[in-house]
Amino acid sequence: MNLGVPIRLTPDFEERSVRSSLEDTYVQIEKDLMEAVQLLPDRSETAMRPSKLASLAMLARLCLTMGAYDKSLLYTDRALNINDILMDYKDRNFQSATPFEILNPETIFLSYNATVFAIDPSIANVDTILYRSYEDDDLRKALFLT
Repeated sequence: MNLGVPIRLTPDFEERSVRSSLEDTYVQIEKDLMEAVQLLPDRSETAMRPSKLASLAMLARLCLTMGAYDKSLLYTDRALNINDILMDYKDRNFQSATPFEILNPETIFLSYNATVFAIDPSIANVDTILYRSYEDDDLRKALFLT
């Protein structure tokens, strides 16, 4: 059995936690996100609050992870119907160490743990094979990698 995470559905702290299967974990996450889609507004006043848009995008990512590509496409389309704004990378400051604002037009939900340093761009190492896979004129190479 592929192990998932413990699923706690009650606030009773004395209830014994049991680790769920990976399948049960995915089912619960999908159920929770579907409920969020029904309850949340299409967009929030700020990307620091949940929204239907963020829930649909997370559903798309969850289904992609599970290999449910048809459902992932469905949720992606629904999310893009709410917000299909993309930044033009040509307008970014290539000289800046941080060429993207945290709350930029593409940010649909912002949540982070301030103590996680593993993906800090100043200390993260990118495999040279990945780096060389980008063409020299690919703007992503200049903006995301150094």
